[in-house]
Amino acid sequence: MSQEFLAAGGLILFVMGLIWLALNQWLIQRLRKYHASTYEALGSPRLFANNSPRNSRRGFTFLVRSQFKLPDDPALNIVCRIMQAYACVFIIVFLFFFAAMLFTPPTKPTGR
Repeated sequence: MSQEFLAAGGLILFVMGLIWLALNQWLIQRLRKYHASTYEALGSPRLFANNSPRNSRRGFTFLVRSQFKLPDDPALNIVCRIMQAYACVFIIVFLFFFAAMLFTPPTKPTGR
């Protein structure tokens, strides 16, 4: 497998991870500002400081089970749907690069 392919895969996953963090931060701020009861029910999560496994599981469940559907906040509903789709795309891209690393034989170095 070429080094360029691995570097591109790493860069793609890194950028996707940064985008996920930005979406997650928007979600946390939105819940804290406009939906305090939901924010507290999720364990008052923060991006890094209060990101325990329990809070992460609650947040993941909140997205996966579509518990975000609030009639008074269409922006939250749209962003959470985007986050659901984005998480699926991220997992597919990750599995693709992981499988490529596992099942592609290494390239032989040229004798320069």
